Amino acid sequence: MSEQKKEFIYIDDNAEAEKAVDYLCGFKRLGYDTETTGLEIIGGKDKLLLMQLGTEEVAYLFDPRKINTEILRYPLESPDILKILHNAKFDYQSTKIGTGIRLANVFDTMLAYRLLTSGLIEDGKGGFVAAVFRDKNKRQFPYKSLKFLCKKYLGIVLDKDVRRTFSDQRYDKKFTDKQLEYAADDILVLHPLCDILSQELLEEDLIETALLEFEFVTVNSEMEINGAHINKKKWKQIIEVARYQAGLFEAEISAIVEPLQEQHTLFGASLVNIKSQPQLLDAFHKLGFDEEEIPSTDNKILKKCPHPLAEHILHYRAYEKLISTYGDKVLKKINKNTNRLHFNLHQLGTHTGRLSSD
Repeated sequence: MSEQKKEFIYIDDNAEAEKAVDYLCGFKRLGYDTETTGLEIIGGKDKLLLMQLGTEEVAYLFDPRKINTEILRYPLESPDILKILHNAKFDYQSTKIGTGIRLANVFDTMLAYRLLTSGLIEDGKGGFVAAVFRDKNKRQFPYKSLKFLCKKYLGIVLDKDVRRTFSDQRYDKKFTDKQLEYAADDILVLHPLCDILSQELLEEDLIETALLEFEFVTVNSEMEINGAHINKKKWKQIIEVARYQAGLFEAEISAIVEPLQEQHTLFGASLVNIKSQPQLLDAFHKLGFDEEEIPSTDNKILKKCPHPLAEHILHYRAYEKLISTYGDKVLKKINKNTNRLHFNLHQLGTHTGRLSSD
């Protein structure tokens, strides 16, 4: 941070942890954050390294490798203590998977800002314009970082380079002073951000909406943790059926298009490429459809065409999409440790407020 460092206390002893928690439970709200060895918490590849709880003045850095984390259960699960976080979903998951503790009563600065700016994009001049003016071919990540919010609202520049050192952290290695300072900084800025964003939510009459979104963090986090069970044997059977059906429709298409071809191979092999738009367009024109009726082979056009060729192409494409999009690719994404398919659910991921996923 660009201002004078505030206080933090590193705790790796149960007795000290209990004293700290007794003190912290006297506050109605606390900043909360976690540090991990990486982002792949679900599935067990990465692990929890630090749990930070703090007031506006001091951050307590609890080392879950050395203390009994049950000591932290009450303040983290208490509905009477507000926990302020940035990207609460990740900290919920790292805490739940690392300790079994379920966060409750949260304020997420990332979701708050996302809610305030849904449907808007920055104009590069400090203001906003409607999202309809965005480049539709450019994918935009819907969320803003803590570093962004600190600079925008607090005039503070957070040094996030230290974050990378946690990814390189050997699990049993001692933390450096810079790592501890970094962990504390992320906690101390959450309180003023909460005040500012709460006021903006109030002014925009979005408090109730924000509370609903904050409550949904738990549901969203648990859905990602639980993932979905895929019956591999049944899945493979479905894909094989899809391949068989695609083959049948490919044969039907070739039977119609082949006789319309001007060239044929010496040994009678088909020259039909049913994925070639020029070939298919040529076939439709030879079947009596002019360019105005069939200007392209887009699905929207073919759905209006009464000829069986159009119907066969649509069926073939549907099965091919099933195979290419959801076939073996899905099976390869099943987590080897949990044996389940996990996904990312982006809360307020669209400009209309819906979930998006990948």
